[in-house]
Amino acid sequence: NPGKHGIYDFLEQDTESYQIRPTTYSKMSRPAIWDLFNEKKKDVGVINYPLVHPPDKVDPFFISGIPASDEDSIAYPDFIQDTLESTDYRVHPHASSDNPKEYFEELIDLTESQVDLTIKLAEEYDPELLWTVFMSTDWAQHYLWDKKIDNTNAVEKLYQKFDSYIGEIVGELADGCNVVVVSDHGARKIDGEIHLNSLLEKWGYIQRKETSKENNLSRIKKILLASMWKIGSNLPPSLKNLVKQKTPSNTLNDIRAAADIAQLNMHNSIDWANTTAFSYGYMGRVFLHTDNYPEGKISKESDFEKLRDELILKLEDLEHPKTNEKIIENVYQSESIYWGDNAALAPDLVIEPKGWRYMIYGDFGDGT
Repeated sequence: NPGKHGIYDFLEQDTESYQIRPTTYSKMSRPAIWDLFNEKKKDVGVINYPLVHPPDKVDPFFISGIPASDEDSIAYPDFIQDTLESTDYRVHPHASSDNPKEYFEELIDLTESQVDLTIKLAEEYDPELLWTVFMSTDWAQHYLWDKKIDNTNAVEKLYQKFDSYIGEIVGELADGCNVVVVSDHGARKIDGEIHLNSLLEKWGYIQRKETSKENNLSRIKKILLASMWKIGSNLPPSLKNLVKQKTPSNTLNDIRAAADIAQLNMHNSIDWANTTAFSYGYMGRVFLHTDNYPEGKISKESDFEKLRDELILKLEDLEHPKTNEKIIENVYQSESIYWGDNAALAPDLVIEPKGWRYMIYGDFGDGT
């Protein structure tokens, strides 16, 4: 429950400056499972864990996953890094999804390197909790959903391979070990995107500043960078190459900072004094611009519930522009789903799309 641990999205906002920035693991206000084990003097080995970089100081070892690059120091303690560098272990696939077969084979190769390392470290350290994260099923679902490899759906084929990988790991573990297979989210074909700030602007809740026109190339770069981060994006190779050519490599290495420059700079484009509701991030969230913000004028005591109810009705009535089908399943008031010491950080509304067929972004949909 994010109301307890405090992390709601890939992005967070400084409510004083309105600045939006990538969420970091340092914001976690509750202990992780490995902290609890180490506190009880139990050994924990973690491999390829996302969004925790630099690696946590866990006994006997911790290896970071995405968005750390393969060139980063991703292991604790340092001598584990030497082990990684002496093997074929890597965090990211070294092939492009533009070539599905090559990309699929790279996912297999990458996964096998992670399986080999898992078995090696399990044998060497025998931790009481061994936790490995495999990202390749996630990537296959994002980029190979409708692709076929040897006349078999790529996602189905990869899951079949994973059956054998899990069997291989289990076969190497000591008798009596408990094995748990966990997924952090599901997947399905996405039919479209909803850009919340575009809607809120159309409905009159957001006003943007009058700004001079950007250089066209700079504007295109921002749009493409935003698109590359969005789940399910499959840009043509020529456009991806344009982004790479025009963007400093150190920016590309920081995946979220590179991915949605538009959102990270959104605080500069909104006329906050004339804005009553807004969104940011990737999780379908709406915030009312209350008097808790420097320029907010919505009073929690008088205007808040009326405005929130009004937004709920508008969001629930959203229809697909071509089919007139309803596209929102539920709009939740935050207090109905979040509780804990960090509940005050929650959005005021959380939107669930119909059948999870739509991605909901907290942006304007135009890269600005």
